[in-house]
Amino acid sequence: MKLKCAIVIAVLCLLVAVAAVAWAAGQEKVSAPQVIRAQKFEVVDEKGAVRAEFGLTELAGGGVALCDENGKARAGIAVSDMGPVNLTLTDEHQTPRISMSVHAGITSVQLLSGKMVPLPEALPGGKGSDQEVWDAAEKAFEEVAVRALLLMDDEIDKASFTLFDEQGEAIWLAE
Repeated sequence: MKLKCAIVIAVLCLLVAVAAVAWAAGQEKVSAPQVIRAQKFEVVDEKGAVRAEFGLTELAGGGVALCDENGKARAGIAVSDMGPVNLTLTDEHQTPRISMSVHAGITSVQLLSGKMVPLPEALPGGKGSDQEVWDAAEKAFEEVAVRALLLMDDEIDKASFTLFDEQGEAIWLAE
């Protein structure tokens, strides 16, 4: 008797499960929009800190930034309005340490040392004319020095590797 009761309960459970699946399959599917338009998207963690950004960057065109637990960008890729594609990795102070770029047939990889100078307060968030923003970015990088450079130029079919001293003077070159 107990076996028959267990079989009946199992069959009823199976029928309920099949009915639920059939009902769910018949429900109208929620359609997602094909295009979402915005100038910037941010991904935040459970504390509200920005951990990733996708959108327009202050000094370039479109880009993606990956941020640390404090919301500071540590890795980024950007496609500049002027053409280059750049990938940059920074230290905990947001000073670039590795920079890779591709533009007009030239590929470069740079190892960097030094420190970043913050953008002038006159340009909070990179606001200002294009020339003011580029001047501010140039000033911010004044203390950053290239220590090693790998350069490949497709146009002249040439590659080189150069090491630099603290003053930016080439101390070793291989072509």
